[in-house]
Amino acid sequence: MVRVTVIILLLCIGVWWAFRPRSSVVQVAGPNDVGAPARCYATTVLADGRGSGELLFNILNNPRGSAVFEVTLSDGTRVWLNAGSSLRCPAVFPSDDRTVDVAGEAYFEVASDARRPFRVKNGNMVVNVLGTSFNIRTYNDNPLRRVTGVEGKVRVTCDNSLVLDAGEQAVVEDRVEGAKDFHVDAVMAWKNGLFSFSHTDLVSAMREIGRWYNVDVSYEGNAPDRYFTGRLDRTLTLDHILKTLTDGRIPYSIDAGKRRVTIGP
Repeated sequence: MVRVTVIILLLCIGVWWAFRPRSSVVQVAGPNDVGAPARCYATTVLADGRGSGELLFNILNNPRGSAVFEVTLSDGTRVWLNAGSSLRCPAVFPSDDRTVDVAGEAYFEVASDARRPFRVKNGNMVVNVLGTSFNIRTYNDNPLRRVTGVEGKVRVTCDNSLVLDAGEQAVVEDRVEGAKDFHVDAVMAWKNGLFSFSHTDLVSAMREIGRWYNVDVSYEGNAPDRYFTGRLDRTLTLDHILKTLTDGRIPYSIDAGKRRVTIGP
């Protein structure tokens, strides 16, 4: 049984909470509840080898409701994929370039190779790696893409360019802008088994929760105007997460069979 300590502080604009201690054991879901991902369901579409002299690509998909997946590329670069994310990369990198495409969220620890620059693409945005480690968030349900430097430097390009040092973040829509109100440990929370919210509105929080538990979220009427700050262990069941998140002030229902959450009225 997961033992949890809950600290709840009611604020005028939302709720702050924390769970300690964390556990690596996934909490067992009861009737009409949804458990956290207990395994990874990532699939790989392998290059089929057809053609002559072509660059062959593999595609790795980590679906909603799947645990974080780690993969090592042919050059030794390590990549972690969050739920609802995908990576397209050459089966073997060519001698002069290392370019991959990503959708969703991924963390990269790039192997050093001065002869072959490493680039990550998402639509019209390109991240040129000048250092080693960074996080990229590009879910298509949010028009704002975010790149966060963790170690070394990266150059983010989309119409204009911005170089990020470790501990800096770029927000990208049509142009690249520097971000101010963020914390690197909050950005990296997903890789460390946590949800982390900082004055996050209910709809945005539920998007992240929906991806992790692979549930669709609907609202009866307008979504409540509530904001949340705090951390939650991603090994907890969906009902446990929602009870803490809503603090009994926002009604919800879970249909585990249809993997659906309804908020309100």
